[in-house]
Amino acid sequence: MTAPRPVRFSLLAGVALGLCVYLAYRPHHLLRLWGERLQHWEQLPARADAVFILLGEVLPRTAYAAALMREGRAPIVAMARPESSAVVRLGLAPPEDVIACGILSTLGIADSCVVVLPGPVASTLDEAEAAAAWAGGRGLRRLIFVTSSYHSARSRWILGRVLESRGIVVHVAAAPVPEVDYQPWWQNEDGLVRVFNETVKTLFYRIRYRRLPC
Repeated sequence: MTAPRPVRFSLLAGVALGLCVYLAYRPHHLLRLWGERLQHWEQLPARADAVFILLGEVLPRTAYAAALMREGRAPIVAMARPESSAVVRLGLAPPEDVIACGILSTLGIADSCVVVLPGPVASTLDEAEAAAAWAGGRGLRRLIFVTSSYHSARSRWILGRVLESRGIVVHVAAAPVPEVDYQPWWQNEDGLVRVFNETVKTLFYRIRYRRLPC
């Protein structure tokens, strides 16, 4: 027998009120869940055609990519050349791709295994388009993209739309970020800034690029 509508409404209202009270007294649960919502974790394949480093947080991502290369996950590691910033144009700092190549070399990855795409790129979407054109032109069909953990869900979403519609299988390797993964991100400045920025970018991508093919 179905409960009368007023009873059903009261039950739903009670549940909603209980949830609001719970979150009001334990907001860290909601904050933790949102941090996890920005992350994508998956089992990586034993072998792919290439590892591709997404730019933005060069040291942890490049180090993780080097580890995957040493495991034999792919024969080559690639990245796009970023758009030059004012600091780079003034000669005060090297471009991210140059830094990444130096890290790969230091970690034992041969220069012959490293590919830098012409670029320039200025966003994750740009990198997805560059990777799709590069892989498609060389007959590569399975790529492992390396990025930071808090950037991995948005990356997986946009990479899947751009590359999988062209027959390229996408895997995302999430490099751990201590400020987000191993402590309450809302209690340290670095974690707060990272999650806030990624939240804004996630909302922007979901609205701006929602019409991209799945």
